[in-house]
Amino acid sequence: SGNNVTTLSAEPTSFPENIIFSSVEARSLTVSWDEVLPGQNEPINGYLLYYTNTTFSDTITVIGGKNLAYTLTELRPYTNYTVTVSAYNDGGNGPTNDDRIQQTEQAEPTSSPEDIIFSLVEARSLTVSWEE
Repeated sequence: SGNNVTTLSAEPTSFPENIIFSSVEARSLTVSWDEVLPGQNEPINGYLLYYTNTTFSDTITVIGGKNLAYTLTELRPYTNYTVTVSAYNDGGNGPTNDDRIQQTEQAEPTSSPEDIIFSLVEARSLTVSWEE
């Protein structure tokens, strides 16, 4: 009877650094990060991108250790999103970086004001009202 030796996979021990936000728009933004170098013969399988706002949270799995950016879409305009990233491999998930917060841009108005009414109140002031 021989001795069976099982090597357990270890999760990544470091987290992605230099989280950068780019192409920030009202409903999308791109997140990029530095590659996490694998440990002893433990290739990085990919990254987990966690993003939240006050009413929502989700996790995106970015497959591939060399894929170092992801564009989040269908975001809410003028909203703060908190983003963290961790690497994962066969051993599990590594630690996350510190929270990074990015606000999306304000959205363009979807329509023009309607039923604009000018009413002269005094010689030097004018009141303008409208329907949204």
